[in-house]
Amino acid sequence: MKKLLIVSFAALMLAACGNEEKTSEPAKDTVKNVSNEVVNETTNEDEEVESKENNSLKESLSVDEFNARFKQDSEEKQYPNGKFQLKDGSIVNADKFNYEGNSMFDYATVIFFGGKIAHMQVDTESSIEDIEKGLGISFKDARVEEYKYGSGYEVIFNETFADENIAVLPNEWD
Repeated sequence: MKKLLIVSFAALMLAACGNEEKTSEPAKDTVKNVSNEVVNETTNEDEEVESKENNSLKESLSVDEFNARFKQDSEEKQYPNGKFQLKDGSIVNADKFNYEGNSMFDYATVIFFGGKIAHMQVDTESSIEDIEKGLGISFKDARVEEYKYGSGYEVIFNETFADENIAVLPNEWD
């Protein structure tokens, strides 16, 4: 691209020298247009890279995919088909699992609804970008908040399971 710019500029300079009647205004416009094309091509390349990165991330992970990658905490009670009471009084059943630490997080509590992640609480020192890439799912449409109880994050994919919407968790029925 630099060679094209240099060749274009040199051609314009030769044309301007060989034709003294022409002003340098058209030459400036031509160089300006070539520069804009270079900027536009660079911007398009950046957008393509960003698009490829976003396309490589999945929308969600299923319960089975998550369980295949991470080990459930055997010392914690797990709640497959757990009973959640929402603040409006309605009852919703969803899976609530606790996971042991690994290279990405120290501990995680994950709620799955409709077979995919609805809510995550992750104790970690990792950045949210590292968590997103490590899981291989996009947080673009999720609400991400710093975790209220220590270091980590709360990632809400389904607002039904946001803390402010839940009156009773599965473990509170025991």
